[in-house]
Amino acid sequence: MSSRTHFARYLVEKGYVESTSDVFSKYLGDGKPGYVGHRWSKLADAMKWIKGAGGRAIEVVTGSHTPDQYCEYAEVARRYGFLASRGSDFHAAGEGRIDLGQLPPLPTDLKPVWECLV
Repeated sequence: MSSRTHFARYLVEKGYVESTSDVFSKYLGDGKPGYVGHRWSKLADAMKWIKGAGGRAIEVVTGSHTPDQYCEYAEVARRYGFLASRGSDFHAAGEGRIDLGQLPPLPTDLKPVWECLV
């Protein structure tokens, strides 16, 4: 969970705003007083760094991805020979795009990372 989410919950708890979405729209969103910009690496670069560091898995299905991105990340797993995982990205009820337990399964041709943990 990000510290931004913790901070948003704190402001709601203290009564400064009514919801965490209010915090992001008033204070933490792009162009707002508490916004801190960030840069994402290119996907190909990130894959090289992960593989170079000994990493062998990618989260294919997650609550923060769109259904189109499930396909994109599955293709990355196939191309680089990565194990696959899925995760809800669940923080609290009403804060995510998808409720806990509602994500689709991994594509059947991908090997789940948890099969290698036993």
